[in-house]
Amino acid sequence: PAFDWYKTRDFFYDNRGDFELNAADTMLDSATSDYKAREDILASYLLGRWDSDTLRVIGGVRMERTFSHLQGNLVQEENPDATPPCADAVCVTPLAFQRSYTDWMPSLNVRFAPAGTAIVLRGAVYRSLMRPNLSDLAPRFLINEDGEAEIGNPDHVLAISADLTDPAAPAKRIGLIWFRIPPYVIFKAGCRPTEKVCEIYKKERAG
Repeated sequence: PAFDWYKTRDFFYDNRGDFELNAADTMLDSATSDYKAREDILASYLLGRWDSDTLRVIGGVRMERTFSHLQGNLVQEENPDATPPCADAVCVTPLAFQRSYTDWMPSLNVRFAPAGTAIVLRGAVYRSLMRPNLSDLAPRFLINEDGEAEIGNPDHVLAISADLTDPAAPAKRIGLIWFRIPPYVIFKAGCRPTEKVCEIYKKERAG
């Protein structure tokens, strides 16, 4: 059987007088989950390309300037000995964090195709980053009556996939590709179901 949300809602409203609001648990769950997170990202990039008969080099750099505005709550269950102390069943203290930072992400791609061969060599090195979910950045802190804490991480450090200053760290890709393409494309004309033989055509490939 599947859960029916509408029947559950109707049952609650039809029998609301039989339920009692637990104010402390309501405040605890609500304040713990409440947060606001906003990120503004200003990005720009520079790209350059150089070609010769056998070599192509593409290099560039991307800059991202990030501005973060984070709001959440410090939620404490009753604990007079805590810092700060909490004498009520649930204490809620609003929190706000702001930070800004800049990331530089260079990249270099090289393609080499020796003349007179079907060999293509490609190589690439680059730096990229992975951003956390905004919910992971939210400054949400829950301290229970035993002093145990569950916390968010507004100072979360982005995951950098490579650091070009460290020769052992950059993400690298290199490959050897060999292919041979005939100077024409083969296709067949539309055939009727009653036909046993279809005509095959060869069309010279431009260039």
